[in-house]
Amino acid sequence: MRALAKRAWKAVNERYVREGVVIGVSAGTEPRGKEYYGKLPAGSQTWGTGAYLMAGSEMER
Repeated sequence: MRALAKRAWKAVNERYVREGVVIGVSAGTEPRGKEYYGKLPAGSQTWGTGAYLMAGSEMER
């Protein structure tokens, strides 16, 4: 399981972190279908950075 978590963490860093900024985070959402979510603008939002830091702290355990 640890190897899988390391691969996932590497993929997140390669795809969603640019110059120290977490990108690809959606704007605020409400419960709706996949089509709605896919049309939301994505960028850098503080809640994405928080989730990223929490995941990183788990990787250090």
